[in-house]
Amino acid sequence: MKNLSFIICALIILLISTSCQKNQNNSTNDISALESQIADLRENQNAADSESAKLLASLLEELAAMKNVATTDTSDSSDTEDAQKPSEPFSYTVSEDTAIITKYNGTDPNVVIPSSIDDYEVREIADNAFSGTNIKSVIISNGVEKIGWFAFDNCPKLHSVTIPQSVISIGYDAFGSTGSQVTVYCHNGSYAASYAKSYGLIYALI
Repeated sequence: MKNLSFIICALIILLISTSCQKNQNNSTNDISALESQIADLRENQNAADSESAKLLASLLEELAAMKNVATTDTSDSSDTEDAQKPSEPFSYTVSEDTAIITKYNGTDPNVVIPSSIDDYEVREIADNAFSGTNIKSVIISNGVEKIGWFAFDNCPKLHSVTIPQSVISIGYDAFGSTGSQVTVYCHNGSYAASYAKSYGLIYALI
């Protein structure tokens, strides 16, 4: 009788473990599929196509929500490379031993994006990282190379952004829906200067 009870308990534990593993795998597969869809849309999107831009923004929000759920559901997520790590005033992820800033958690409207966080060099500002915040000015430290899509979108009080020469990629509409007088401070011949020209942004050379 004891052996039968032990076998039943073992089977229940096995079923629960298998179910959890399947849910985790399904979540990972869903995230991978959505990331692939976003990559395809980015590759084929016309920069002037507002409908595609809206769709992309929606997909990015969905992806962020899915990743947050996946992180919450993984008990040892703090030890994984893709887990979000809070480091006031920023949240970030780690990829290839470098930090990607994913969110601004601070209250200071004048932001300095550091060259390193917790001994990780900051290389990227993620899509939508500062979107919808009340920041007024941003100074990006040298060493950052990429600014994501809609990174500073919908920041109506933003009036000043300083971008170093190290930045070699700025995503679609990174400064969309910002204050009408936002000025990009950048170096002559830099990627940021070319980007500002192409988007009709006010810029000043430093």
